[in-house]
Amino acid sequence: MNAFMQSYGFTHTKLHNKINFDIYDKLGTTTPRDYGKIFEMICKEELISPEASRQMLEIFKKQHYNSMLTKSFPQYFLDSEDTGEDELIYVASKSGSMDACRNDGGIVSTPYGKYVIVLFNKNFTDPIYYPEHQATVFGSKVSRLIFDQYLALKGRIK
Repeated sequence: MNAFMQSYGFTHTKLHNKINFDIYDKLGTTTPRDYGKIFEMICKEELISPEASRQMLEIFKKQHYNSMLTKSFPQYFLDSEDTGEDELIYVASKSGSMDACRNDGGIVSTPYGKYVIVLFNKNFTDPIYYPEHQATVFGSKVSRLIFDQYLALKGRIK
């Protein structure tokens, strides 16, 4: 895994141990830049192959723990009520938390195009996870500000 990540230029992403939360304190590290680059490459269908990127996108679209990115989004954008119609907005993301760190990142697709967003929070005083945690609330407000600006400018953010 580490050789793969290095080969794609993710120089600050490393898996330190096998994924076993009961044994290891330090599983892996990454940076917001590497995290965002992974989603950018998926969005451009450049990570491994176009087909693999599309498959990863579909998996990330099913992520249910993206509260930091979508907690403050208007629900009517995100819910097609099982009509078979595509949502106006979709989010393909991966969140995480470990000790005193909370993160969420992904691709937000809108009628005006897509953008990648990554939010990392660390060194806060309450390491316990719950929906109204200060990192989640703050992150969701930042995400909503970016979302509103992207829609207001019809995707013309550079």
